[in-house]
Amino acid sequence: VVFHPATPRAARGPAAPATPRPPPGGRARPAPGGGGGVLPPAERDRELVKGDIQDGLITPQKAMEVYGLTEAEVAEALAD
Repeated sequence: VVFHPATPRAARGPAAPATPRPPPGGRARPAPGGGGGVLPPAERDRELVKGDIQDGLITPQKAMEVYGLTEAEVAEALAD
């Protein structure tokens, strides 16, 4: 949640399961997490997927299963 969006006082509220409340007189705007994307995962730029492996965002196994990378592409990402 972003309190006071589009103002110099904009601030993110804590991510919590409870419903956050803005300060008195304040406004709140939901800031949803990432989405599922628009295109099929296999169409994602392979260099970006390799970067995700290097950054620890996805495992090599998921890169192959979900994004269709080959073992050689995964090995290349891990070697960089």
